[in-house]
Amino acid sequence: MTWLRTLWFRLLCLLLRRRVTVGRGLRLKCWLELDGPGSFVIGDHCTIDAMPGGRREHVTFFTNAPTSRVTVGNGVLLRATRLSCKYSIAIGNEVLIEDAGLADTDFHSIDPSRADAQEDPEQCRIVIGERAAIGSRSVICKGVTLGAGARVIAGAVVRKSVPAGVTVLGNPARPVAS
Repeated sequence: MTWLRTLWFRLLCLLLRRRVTVGRGLRLKCWLELDGPGSFVIGDHCTIDAMPGGRREHVTFFTNAPTSRVTVGNGVLLRATRLSCKYSIAIGNEVLIEDAGLADTDFHSIDPSRADAQEDPEQCRIVIGERAAIGSRSVICKGVTLGAGARVIAGAVVRKSVPAGVTVLGNPARPVAS
């Protein structure tokens, strides 16, 4: 079923979605939902999967503007992940993201006074370094950079950048004591 779903997705991208670039070896074990006017780049040998035992049956990439760009590196595994992008979300190579949410803007704010707030695109972009891992039910907020090999423990809310090799947990996320 995976190869058929992947073939169907590639055909749809070729025929209908000119703003999507897909690398070699993509494996869609569940549906990948792409929505919005921005562009999407998916690297080589990526796997899109549902969360084992969960009810979430697909991965969602949403872009809010024509200039929005989601870039996924090579060898990335995304399970039941939701990306909400107004500016830029860049995911490095060999990253694991399980049932987590990434949002590079406050356009989803529940505070009506912030709905039209001006944001600096450079300060809002999200960058996930190579070999980083983001656990289930975690949230990565705007302006965060996760360094190479950083780990986010399940349920963490990451509002500040995390250096390479550091593990964080909690709300707000803090480094785990050694």
